[in-house]
Amino acid sequence: MSSRFPKVVLIGVDGASLDFIKKNIKRLPAFKTLIENGASGNLLSNPPFVSPALWVEIATGKKRDKTNIRGFFSKKTDRKEPFIWEILSLTSLKSGLIEYLMADDRDRNIQFFIPSWMESNIYAKPDFLIPYKQWTETHLVRRNLFKLMNFYSFIKKIKMKFQKNKDIWQVLYYQLREELKTNAFIKAIKKIPVDFAAVSFYAADAIQHSHLKYTDPEYFGIRPEPKLKESIFDIYRAIDRQIRKIMNIIPKNTYIIIVSDHGQEKTSLDIFQRNMIKPANFLKNIEYSGEGNTYALGNTIHIQTIPENRKDLESILRDAVIKDSDINIFNVFSSENELSFSLKNECERKIPDLINKQAVIGGKVINLKKLIKQVELSGIHSKEGTFIATGPGIKYDFNINEISILDIAPLMLYMYSMPLDKTFDGKLRTEIFTQEFLDKNPVSYVDRYDFDLTGSESGEDKHLEEKLKNLGYL
Repeated sequence: MSSRFPKVVLIGVDGASLDFIKKNIKRLPAFKTLIENGASGNLLSNPPFVSPALWVEIATGKKRDKTNIRGFFSKKTDRKEPFIWEILSLTSLKSGLIEYLMADDRDRNIQFFIPSWMESNIYAKPDFLIPYKQWTETHLVRRNLFKLMNFYSFIKKIKMKFQKNKDIWQVLYYQLREELKTNAFIKAIKKIPVDFAAVSFYAADAIQHSHLKYTDPEYFGIRPEPKLKESIFDIYRAIDRQIRKIMNIIPKNTYIIIVSDHGQEKTSLDIFQRNMIKPANFLKNIEYSGEGNTYALGNTIHIQTIPENRKDLESILRDAVIKDSDINIFNVFSSENELSFSLKNECERKIPDLINKQAVIGGKVINLKKLIKQVELSGIHSKEGTFIATGPGIKYDFNINEISILDIAPLMLYMYSMPLDKTFDGKLRTEIFTQEFLDKNPVSYVDRYDFDLTGSESGEDKHLEEKLKNLGYL
C-alpha cells in the first residue's frame, strides 16, 4: 500500500561535478542544505562514460556486461537485469519516473511516467503529463517559446538575440526545460501516491560540453564572452532551484539521493580545436554496405554491429590512407562487443585542411569532407561525479570516499528494508549510516531477484539521431 509521498526520491543530475558544486556552495542553497544534512562524495563512474549504460548501472547495481546496455543505440528490450523499481514492485511498491534514461513503464506498478530525451514519441502516463512532453521536445520548444514571445512586443528584441546566438539560446532552453520538468514531477507527486520516485536533469552535461571554454577563455585562447562566463553556474543554479522546489513538497523524513552518471572536466588543448570524425551516416559515407550504429564519445567513434561486420570494418579502417600518400587516417580498437576508432594524431591536429583532401577507404576514393568536421569541444566526461544522500539514519555533513555508481541500487534497496541481491556488483556503503540505525536495521541478502523483463516497447525514435547530434555525440 503506497504512502502519500515516496520514501525515496532519486534525483539524477547528468554530468554534475561535486567539485563544482562545492566551489559554488554558498550560491547553491539546496545543494548546501543537503550536503550539510547528509553524506556526500565523489561518485566514481565506469569507462567508457556512455550515459545510457551508466544510468542503467546506477539503477540496477550491475555492470554493463550483465545489463547488456552498452550505448545510445542499445534498446530497452536488450536489458537483462531488473531496475530497482522493478524489484520494489515484487512487494507491490509503486513508482513514478520522469525522464530516467532507458526506463520504460512495462511494469504495472509504474504509476506515472515520462520517457527520457532519447524518445520523441509524445507519450506520458497518465495523460495529464503529455503536455510536458509536447513542450520540451527540442524540435518543438523553440517554436513554442518564440510563439509566446510574439505576444509580448517588449521582448521581441530578446527573441532576435536568442535566435542569433546559439549558446545563449541553449542556456535558456535548458533552464526552461528543467523548470517544466520539475513542475510535471511535482504535479505527479501531489496527485499520485507512490513509494519511489525518480527525476533526471540533463542540462549540466549538455551545457558543460560546449560552455566550459567560457569559464576560462585565456586557457582556451578565445575571446572572453561576459554574458556567458557564468552560463554553467546559471544551469547549476537552475537545477538547485528545482531541487529546492522538490524538497519543499516532500516530508522531512524522505530519503533524497542525488547522483550523476559521470563528471565533467576541461579538455586538454590538444583536442579542444581539432578535426573530428562525423559519426552520423559514417558507414553510408564510406560506401559500406553492412549495417551498424555509430556514436561519438569525445574524439573516439564507436560502432555497434555484428561480429562479421566488425572484423570487416576493422580491416577497412586500418588500411585507410590519405590519397596519394602513405599516411594512415585511423587508430582502430576492437573488443568483443564493439569496434572503436579515432583520427591519428597527425590527422587530428597537424593537417588543418584535412577536410579538403580525399582518402582511399576500402578501395574507394572518398571526399573527407563527408567524414570529417572541424570542432571545438571544451568539456569532456570524467570519472568523478556527484553523490549526495540525506534521510533517516544518514550521518550529517559526512564525506564518503570513492563510492561507485554500482553502490546506489544496493543503498536504495536497503532504504526499503529489502534484502540485497548477492549478484550486485555494487555494495552497501554502511559507513554513511549511524551505528544506531544499522543496529536497528540489519542487512539481509537474497541469492538473486528473478524478474520477467519481456515486453514490448515503442518503435525507433526518428528524432534520436538529431538529438545526439545536437549534444555532440553524432
